[in-house]
Amino acid sequence: MVQIYSWQDLEKGNYSSRENLETARKIAISLMQKLHERGWIESATIFGSIARKEFSLGSDLDVLIISKPEKQALVEKYLTRVFKNSVENLKVKPEITHMNSKEARSGYHSLSPLMFKLLKSDVGKKTTVGTDPRKLVRIRKLDLARDKESHLAAVINAARKGNIMRSFDKAHDRPEYYQNLQFAIDRVINNARHILDMRKALPKIDGKTDYRKSTVVRVYAELFKGSPAAKSLQRIAEASANYQNALRGATESLKNGNAANIAQARQEYEKALSGIERIVPDSTKFFEANARLVGKANRPKPIKRRILPRLRK
Repeated sequence: MVQIYSWQDLEKGNYSSRENLETARKIAISLMQKLHERGWIESATIFGSIARKEFSLGSDLDVLIISKPEKQALVEKYLTRVFKNSVENLKVKPEITHMNSKEARSGYHSLSPLMFKLLKSDVGKKTTVGTDPRKLVRIRKLDLARDKESHLAAVINAARKGNIMRSFDKAHDRPEYYQNLQFAIDRVINNARHILDMRKALPKIDGKTDYRKSTVVRVYAELFKGSPAAKSLQRIAEASANYQNALRGATESLKNGNAANIAQARQEYEKALSGIERIVPDSTKFFEANARLVGKANRPKPIKRRILPRLRK
């Protein structure tokens, strides 16, 4: 997930640097090992962009914890009081999915089929404690049957949200401004991922589906070559890359403390924010195009009426 910051946040150091993300990953693994040594959990793993090694400034930390049923309440307290605080002190946002082993094996949990697929492709030995979660987590056949429905819902909900963003607040002193810019970039990639996963269009590497952002952008462009949606996605990906470069330059300049460099970096950073603001209409069009695409693909076929021959008088 791409985090969009205000310049004031950067000046105060309220952002997750690559160093902080790496430290947060090590702390998370250490805390997961403590929980396992106490006999409170069966499995824990880090997945998402950090596990895929495509994390950047502003990425969050995705964690799955599978506790023993009788220790679930204790683990929940530990996650709230110790785990979250330890990670958030480094300005890193933790995204924790917690379930007990009974829920994991029965399939009655909050992990969606797509999240389960991402987990399957992201899990590695270096970021996993205890039993491999892929051996514990089960997705019910009913949920797999509803996988397509969950993709459709995600695509259509994004289109509705995109419609609201047509007149979003552009006041830079309001948190909603940065949240909307984040939505414009982050949800577009997830939206494309849903479409490609529905079509089983993503390639596999060593038997694992490649869900990386760069792969999603490339495959979508190939599949819908020349379409307005593909062109919109390309512009959004470019705005995202420009923002990441500007964010890197801004944080380095602020660390060095040279006034002239800071002024130049701020100018580049605000230019990158304006670039994202300009592609908000592209994201709205992208959501709407995908909603029409899935609507067309799932429209029920018309019933052919059998025409009975007229009876002769």
